[in-house]
Amino acid sequence: MIKCIVVLLINSWFMANAEPILYMTSADCDAIVKVDAGKGAIVESLISVGSRPRAIAIGPDGKYAYVVNSYDNTLSVVNLKYGKEVGSPVKVGKIPWAVAITPDGKYVLVSNLGDHSVSIVDASMRALICRDIPVGSHPWSIMTTPDNKFAYVTNYSDSSVSIIDIRKKAVVGTPIIVGNLPRSIDVASNGHFACVANFGSGTISIIDLQNHLHKVEKVAVCNHPMSVAISPDCKTCYVTNRDNSNIAVVNIESRSITHSIIGNGTNNQEIIINPDGHQAYVTKTSDNLLSIIDLDKQAFLKDSIIIPSGPKGIALLPNQKNKGIIGWLSYYFHQIVTYLSSMSDQKIHENENSESNKEMKNEQVSAIALLFSGDGKYAYIVDGVNSSFNVIDLNSQKTIEKIKVPGSLKGVALTSDGKRAYVTRKNLDSVTYIDLQTYQVSNTFFSVGLRPRSIALDSTEEHAYTVNSYEGTVSVLDLVKNKVEDAGIAVGRIPLDIIIANNCAYVSSFTDGTVSVIDLSKRLVSKILKVGSQPGSMALSPDKRRIYVVNRGDLSVSTIDTQTGAVVGEPILVGLSPRRLAVSPDNRYLYIVNYNDNNVTVVDVAENKVFEKRISVCSHPFAIAMAQDKKHAYIASRYDGSISKIDLATHEVVSLNFLLIN
Repeated sequence: MIKCIVVLLINSWFMANAEPILYMTSADCDAIVKVDAGKGAIVESLISVGSRPRAIAIGPDGKYAYVVNSYDNTLSVVNLKYGKEVGSPVKVGKIPWAVAITPDGKYVLVSNLGDHSVSIVDASMRALICRDIPVGSHPWSIMTTPDNKFAYVTNYSDSSVSIIDIRKKAVVGTPIIVGNLPRSIDVASNGHFACVANFGSGTISIIDLQNHLHKVEKVAVCNHPMSVAISPDCKTCYVTNRDNSNIAVVNIESRSITHSIIGNGTNNQEIIINPDGHQAYVTKTSDNLLSIIDLDKQAFLKDSIIIPSGPKGIALLPNQKNKGIIGWLSYYFHQIVTYLSSMSDQKIHENENSESNKEMKNEQVSAIALLFSGDGKYAYIVDGVNSSFNVIDLNSQKTIEKIKVPGSLKGVALTSDGKRAYVTRKNLDSVTYIDLQTYQVSNTFFSVGLRPRSIALDSTEEHAYTVNSYEGTVSVLDLVKNKVEDAGIAVGRIPLDIIIANNCAYVSSFTDGTVSVIDLSKRLVSKILKVGSQPGSMALSPDKRRIYVVNRGDLSVSTIDTQTGAVVGEPILVGLSPRRLAVSPDNRYLYIVNYNDNNVTVVDVAENKVFEKRISVCSHPFAIAMAQDKKHAYIASRYDGSISKIDLATHEVVSLNFLLIN
């Protein structure tokens, strides 16, 4: 106890005059970025990490950052001095979502949304020592206590908080019941209480941590609280709101809102507070901005900092300025204690890490697209992790070809004669095609915009259209003359998908929450349709009268009438993390793949009815396609290469096959 008090006093001393340097994850760039909040600018170049980085934590000595990569199921360790990743990423659980480091810098804890667990990594050895501590359903956020003893984990789908004894590496006690859909959690610097943002109930829960009863008190704050941050003096909790840019300010002693800090623009996402208590930093994911709050004046600063697309996590670099001899003695005292306490566990660490390394040698399959040949004999799976185009014989259910394509595959479009597959190569900013008769990658390529994703062919198949996610444009390719005709039709920010119907191209824009309608005869945007939050994948009904749009941020699906070019009806609410979708051959049913729920939502679009029972399918389902027999749908996993086959008449899974893509 005395050690903790001394360390807190020392930390408070050398934190004075802290330099506001932050690191943020950019999910769309697969990188982290360094921001000097004092200068109001990005400094240094992007630091590449894994795929779709989400959360970030920085060790107490400020030397290393720990980043969870939600698509790779890994933890990247970044040397901040040299600005690069150290060694190979550490394998953790499925869909790592949040990360926390103990104040002594010994352990890194990762909450895994996909398999409802927490992983523990030894920071000094960069080795996994415990992969899957089971917690509640969909663990969203994790925080450690100042005494290094416990971690608290919010369980999004269970409305609860799990307690982990870090030394025992196990859950202790019973889950603490909080509000509906708990997201962010923060533990007070004195260790006396924690605050939880309850996204579904419009409240925060204040949990008493001073005894085993864990008394919970709720405070109504706003419609959809996203993130919480407790002030260094433990007197105030700041809460972000999804529905606007205001910050609710809660007085801990009175358990009530005192006022709101009024902001501009769209919703705020994450919030952290500088340990000096003078500033807070807020991410605006929809606008790709970092905003700064002057806590002394209780007001946003006028200018925000523009940051790369897809900001998710944020962490403040611990200040080393004015650390002095006392500060360094404190640091090395931590290191000595950490070393001595780790010696007894070293043998266990080595054994568990050996098992982890064996698992890492197996190549994971990441199905990001699934298509069928016109004759129904073959299935094609685009593997985003290994950048390969896989051909599966549906009769034998075996992979007969695995075509490696340089450049990180993203989108694919098949010609109607089944002879070619046009593919976008995200990392090479280009498009090429695969000859499906010879299974060879063509030497012909088209240079398009930055980070192309989806691709679509027009009705004549003489032109292709690609969305360039980093430029907010659509490129037009002449497939007869093998040249780019139009370098970029401007659409919304972060376009992700494109569908062509009735001589129009429909483009979903993730950041803007819109769908741009391009008149292909004029190659101009004729309409901009407002849909839900963070629209991604789209599906066209077989009769070409409807386009269905997945809204990731709202967990919903919007409907567009292609005859009128307008959004119709109310959004359809679906499961957690909806990704791809498909329409049945008779146009009646809509099938939406819920990535984190491992199931499929079925909607009777004729009756505008959502089936209460969902179809349980393979782990981490992502891609979906209707079979040529018009009787079945296939769903492919983004995690293990498995495919579920659904009977469209009964809405039941009739088989689950693990394809030998490896």
